[in-house]
Amino acid sequence: MTRLTGTVKALDLEKGIAYVSPSDVFVDLSEAKGEGAPAWREGEKVSFEVVSGPKGTPIATNITAARRVTPRGVAI
Repeated sequence: MTRLTGTVKALDLEKGIAYVSPSDVFVDLSEAKGEGAPAWREGEKVSFEVVSGPKGTPIATNITAARRVTPRGVAI
């Protein structure tokens, strides 16, 4: 499965949901993995995979903080 990168938006920690742009993919924060999850903020970059939900709508899964790579190839 291909990993995509997007930006957290429309975050609702009380309901445990968010949307990731582009394409406003739905996020169930219980699917959040890794350091800082699910305490992300709106505007934060994340990496994720998209699966088809129960009604055929796209849902983000395996969500992690996006890694940046420096010009020297070092992931941070």
